Amino acid sequence: MNYPFARTALGLCAKRIAARYRPGGRRVRRVTAAEALAELVHQVSSYGPRVVEAQLNLLGSHDTPRFLTMAEGDPTALHLATVLQMTLPGAPCVYYGDEIGLEGGADPDCRRAFQWRKARWHTPTWRLFRRAAALRKAHPALRHGNFTPVLGRAGSSRS
Repeated sequence: MNYPFARTALGLCAKRIAARYRPGGRRVRRVTAAEALAELVHQVSSYGPRVVEAQLNLLGSHDTPRFLTMAEGDPTALHLATVLQMTLPGAPCVYYGDEIGLEGGADPDCRRAFQWRKARWHTPTWRLFRRAAALRKAHPALRHGNFTPVLGRAGSSRS
């Protein structure tokens, strides 16, 4: 269970992070793209390739507040983190309800029942999860390719 990935994704993608929660007893702080990349490189290089390929990259679980709640209800943060989760080495581990925008605080609130009425789902989130999973399935390099870190610069453009 790659909980460090969850903290990195939250720190990178969320504009605001709910300070009242400390998953794993650790405060999650905002990080820059360079800091997040350095942490992701550290996470990938800490294990052999087979372990990295099988590592469960999660955004939340039954032991943590839900990602959307930690991101102060910002679905864009969840969408960005999901794209990151689906395109990095490792096995994306989606905690039930994340794909429909289910919120939940600290245990036991993070274990809320799944909302089966589709009218109550956050449809853009559902669509994003489906597209990201399909992208991963369609491109074997996203499941078995090499990890090549690249950091762009804000404001740079090609002429």
